[in-house]
Amino acid sequence: MGQGWGYMWSLTANDIFGFETFVTGGNFFIYPHNDFLYLFVELGVVGFGLLFLFWLSLLKKVRRLTRSPREPIRYRVMVLVPVLIVMLMVQMFDNGFAIAFVADKFFAAAGLVFGLYHSTRESAPLPPRTARPALRSKSPQLPATRLNVGER
Repeated sequence: MGQGWGYMWSLTANDIFGFETFVTGGNFFIYPHNDFLYLFVELGVVGFGLLFLFWLSLLKKVRRLTRSPREPIRYRVMVLVPVLIVMLMVQMFDNGFAIAFVADKFFAAAGLVFGLYHSTRESAPLPPRTARPALRSKSPQLPATRLNVGER
């Protein structure tokens, strides 16, 4: 399990390296330069797993949308793919969540991908269902009646 939110900020060079002389630009805080590692230390396996599942879900949706038979949907997603790739690379080698100009564009692009996926899923026709035999009930059937327009 992780140490809890904020633990990473309490680590110093002495905690990590064993000596105090390591200073980065006057700041004694050592950032892991990787969002995956950062969340693993902060939130443990659960936090890392949630970030991993987010990326897996996002990439699966991008893959399905790029294989859509509708050309406008494919083009809309392909425009957003470079933003997603940049964020993935930044998260692997730097703190992508803390860099505002990268994170803002990424979350907007990810939101557009999820929204486009769900909107195309809802508008897609459902496959035909196979007819099931009607269940016979033992209660008597009432005759069908039409409602008068005024009774609605």
